[in-house]
Order: sequence, then C-alpha cells, then structure tokens
Amino acid sequence: MNKIFAAALLVGSLASGNTYACSSLEQVNWLLGSWQQKQESRVTTETWNRVSNDTFEGIGSVSSAKGIFNETLRLVNMSGEVFYLAKTLGNALPIAFLLQECSANSAVFVNPNHDFPQKIEYRLSSSNTLEVFVSASNNKGFKLTLTAVN
Repeated sequence: MNKIFAAALLVGSLASGNTYACSSLEQVNWLLGSWQQKQESRVTTETWNRVSNDTFEGIGSVSSAKGIFNETLRLVNMSGEVFYLAKTLGNALPIAFLLQECSANSAVFVNPNHDFPQKIEYRLSSSNTLEVFVSASNNKGFKLTLTAVN
C-alpha cells in the first residue's frame, strides 16, 4: 500500500510540473551573481547576493539617456514561503510577490493585487543567460534577456 501511495505522490508531483516545494531560497540560488543586458542606448543590470540562508539582496538598475532608475530587491524566506520584495522610489513601501512556482531553472513570483507587474518570471535558459518576463494578468509586459557578468 505504501508503494502505491508513493508512486501516486510521485506521479502527481511530476504532472504538476512543480518539482520543488518552493519553500527555500536554495531552489533559486541560480539567480545569484550579476546579470546585464546592453541595448543601443540602455543598460539593464541585476545583481543578487546571498546575505543568509533566508535572505538574498539584489539591486536592479536601468541606465539610459533619460537617467538612472534603481530598485532595491530582496528574496526572503518567511515562515516557509519565499517572497520577492521590490522597493522603488515611486512606492513608499516594498511590493511583495509570492514565489508560486519554481524548478531547477525557473521561478515565478506573483502578486495579483498589484497594478503592474502582477507576475515576474525568471528563467535560466543557459548557464550564462537569464530571461526575465514581467507581465500583468493579461500577459502584456516585457522580456529582458540578461547575460552573466564575470
């Protein structure tokens, strides 16, 4: 009977596509490091550092002819749930997104109550390429393709 239960549990977890419980920062440690996208007149950079087993700190910046935009980022494990916190100049408080899905190379953070974005998805498409999809519930948004910086 236990073998049947274990097999059913394994099949159920594989069918869901969610291979991890998403309850630890270990599942997203592939985000650590510096990532950058250079376009004609704009440079986007995102850097993540491990502060502890429960906290990663990040900085996101966009430099263009219009100036520099910075945001302070955090990934925190709170009571077994992982949250992405983004603090920008336009908001008095950080905006929180819950880690809803994760795998060995992807993480999806959501906040359906936020105006934009409502979903932030990171995908490690190769060892040195990180894709970031930022969108609303109608799937409108933008994509960044960042490259690892040594």
